[in-house]
Amino acid sequence: FKYYDDGGNQIGTFTPTDPSDDIGGADANAALRSRIRRIAVDLVGMTANPDLQYLDPAEASTSSTAHYRKFELSSNVVPENLGRSGMQDSDNTPPGQVSPAPTLCGGHCQGVLVNFTGRPASELVTSYNVGYGTSSAATPYVVNTPYPHYDNGMPSFTTHAFLRDTTHFTAGSTWYFKVQGKDSSGNVGTFSGSTSSGPLADTTVPSAPASGWGTQKGSSTHPAMDAQVQVHFDPVTTNASGPTGCTDADAPMIRDLKGYRIWRGTTSGFTPGGAPYVDEGSLAAGASQFNDTNVAQCLPYYYKVAAVDLCNTQGGYSPAIAGSSDTTIAPMAPTAPTASRTSQNAVTITWPPVTQDVTSRTILVASYEVVYAQGTISTDPNTLTYTAVPGSPVTSPTITLVHNLSPSDKSYLQVQNNTFFYKVRAVDACPNFSAYSYPSAQTCTFNGTPMVSPTSGSQVAGSVPISLTISGGGDTYVRARIHIPNPQGGAEVYDQTATAYPFTFPNWNSAAVPAGTYTVFIEVENSNGCINYTNQTLTVNSVLACQISPANPNLSPTKGKVGGTVNSDLSW
Repeated sequence: FKYYDDGGNQIGTFTPTDPSDDIGGADANAALRSRIRRIAVDLVGMTANPDLQYLDPAEASTSSTAHYRKFELSSNVVPENLGRSGMQDSDNTPPGQVSPAPTLCGGHCQGVLVNFTGRPASELVTSYNVGYGTSSAATPYVVNTPYPHYDNGMPSFTTHAFLRDTTHFTAGSTWYFKVQGKDSSGNVGTFSGSTSSGPLADTTVPSAPASGWGTQKGSSTHPAMDAQVQVHFDPVTTNASGPTGCTDADAPMIRDLKGYRIWRGTTSGFTPGGAPYVDEGSLAAGASQFNDTNVAQCLPYYYKVAAVDLCNTQGGYSPAIAGSSDTTIAPMAPTAPTASRTSQNAVTITWPPVTQDVTSRTILVASYEVVYAQGTISTDPNTLTYTAVPGSPVTSPTITLVHNLSPSDKSYLQVQNNTFFYKVRAVDACPNFSAYSYPSAQTCTFNGTPMVSPTSGSQVAGSVPISLTISGGGDTYVRARIHIPNPQGGAEVYDQTATAYPFTFPNWNSAAVPAGTYTVFIEVENSNGCINYTNQTLTVNSVLACQISPANPNLSPTKGKVGGTVNSDLSW
């Protein structure tokens, strides 16, 4: 408890632990007690249970209440009978007229400060009526303001009243004000003369929050919390400038605070810009704390806070407030990625973002690690050895990585049934690692059906023309290879590659190989590096079919039949 006289001066000292300076009890202090006109009561409440993650910075760590969160409540009591004796007579006499006419300060948004000369204490005035209207004669609006009044929770014995009218006190409007006294018996005096406000304008700029703190990893004073950052900042109670052109006895006290805006960055020197991360819709006047739950675990964040008034005039920024969360809970494993061959030189890997940890709580991860292994389509991918894809890890929220293939990678993938397998895992900044996703083999789309002439099963002999066409496809085809192994082993009997479509190939001299059935292997590659593999058979005969390749041959004999007296040999 603190005690004050009618001038607002504290009576006695304030040492609750020392009873020797109390002013209660003995008659020796009766004179002091008779001067009391107001009693200030300050209470400190505590949570029912301690919060072991919280340490009160104002207390020693060994204090029995250091882990209890505190809530302060201040109030002022002004009993009417303090300093009086006996019973007051009935009062039918109204207070005198307030004079002179009030002076005004319209530099606060949606509000006007009305300054006036109060009535003598002997008239027991307990409040003042302030009337206002759009002309000096009329007072259609009357507001009663107590005396003393309270500014930001503190009693003020200054004879002025601050009126806010969000509907009428618009920028540029003009209003007239009058004041009258009202005593404790309800008697009302005569209105003062009228004063014009002139065109109203907001000429104040809120101050910047002086400082703040956030819960963060590694701090013993404000230890980190799991999956959130608690940001505290000093409330703004003053203006950095204004009002201009008028007098406010309580300046630089702010009278038109609307709330706070917060910007978030990843470095302490970031420059706030664009829409705020949180605005006054969530942090109205009276707020001094913000809980940020949209955080990546253990990643440092920095916050800057600015106050804004009712006219959306924004003040300066607070110093950067550092904060971070902490956890030992791992992210959930990503679902299997999609790996698509998107060019001859690249495989593009994509995966759904990880948004939960293993307890199904919503989180943000910091990065993703992507690994790959060589295998075949029949390999168990869980038995392979994986290495990091160049460019891994990938910073969240990116969920795509392009694997730029080396020449050896491309050569490996040109072999039939060879493939790459890919896996992804999520990592937070603590770091906690998720399990790897299931492996996924790369996919490659080839459109069209290769068709070779001679067709499969054909009998051939001598010089065999070979051609290849693609039916029903719209891809861009960049390479084709036709090769025929030797059934007895050794070098291929035919192996030719074409790199321009339509593909052309030289004839196969089947006369140079033994008769029999041969398997023909065909590869066609499109511009994405996707390869179609197919094969067919050709049977080589020992009997040469009629084949004439010279232009305009001259055959002799030109007629007759084989055998008999006619030579059956042909020459040219």
